[in-house]
Amino acid sequence: YIVFGGLFSFFLISRLMASGMLRNVHVTIDAPGAVHRGDPFSVGVRIENRKHVLPSMAIRLEQQENPGDPLAFAMIIPPRRAALMKFNHTYTERGVLPAPAVSVASAFPFGLIDCRLEAPPGRDVVVYPRVRAIRTVTLDQQSGTGIVPRNNVAEGDEFHSLRDYVRGDDLRRVAWRQSARLGSLLVRELEQETSRFILFVFDTRLHGMDEETHEAFEDAVELLASLAVTMLNRQYRVAIQTPSHHLEEEQGKGQVIKVLEFLARVSPIVGEEPGDFSFASPHDSHRCTEIFISASPEHWGATLRHGGPKVLHPKDVIHA
Repeated sequence: YIVFGGLFSFFLISRLMASGMLRNVHVTIDAPGAVHRGDPFSVGVRIENRKHVLPSMAIRLEQQENPGDPLAFAMIIPPRRAALMKFNHTYTERGVLPAPAVSVASAFPFGLIDCRLEAPPGRDVVVYPRVRAIRTVTLDQQSGTGIVPRNNVAEGDEFHSLRDYVRGDDLRRVAWRQSARLGSLLVRELEQETSRFILFVFDTRLHGMDEETHEAFEDAVELLASLAVTMLNRQYRVAIQTPSHHLEEEQGKGQVIKVLEFLARVSPIVGEEPGDFSFASPHDSHRCTEIFISASPEHWGATLRHGGPKVLHPKDVIHA
């Protein structure tokens, strides 16, 4: 009885003290609002000890999907104090996803019995598709497509607007007086004969969905994101059209965020046979240049039924 009572008391004390370390402990997750797929990012976890007298000892931070694998450790959190812990996380999928689920644990004082406290869920994270640097000269080389407007050597002599200087701009077009007044380089943009408005037409219709088709769809989304961001950084106006949604044309950094938000939420339409791009006619074709992208790998590179330009294949694009 003495031995049994001693062992029982030992385990009971371990349980009570471990759970006491997590009593009146508040956990808050601070994750960024938006990240790119495949890019590691930092997640902050604030662990606040709201007890008035007793400290919290030997606090471990763990992900709920990997219990027992500590991400960070705090030896002691004094009463009415907080500890800030950070760890890196990476999303392998695109979309609007929940913040990483974490829990705090303690096995104080003997390390025999673990007690855990699950943290309340944090805000959702918008996971953008990956964006790669694109050499757009390869688009010009596609015969008969006219995918990207070629720059004119002589852009005309009619003033259009002022814009921020982009590396590679002709210094003779810098508006020095306005640049000196504002403290940043501004460039005079002249009227061009070629269009600086690009409409990306994205066919999201799929006959079925398996692992190969899913990867092909994600490749198409990343291709579209890379092309759109590249052209927006070159001062083009960009719009996106899918069978079910349309993103209005705009330019600048604000449109970059809108494009990435749009593509983070785009989803395939499963159960429909991919066809031509007859739905893609919200703009006058003489006013914009159309780039066709399909989510169906068997249709990539095929000509349209009405004899229009080729559907862009990801392998035809060279990454910088």
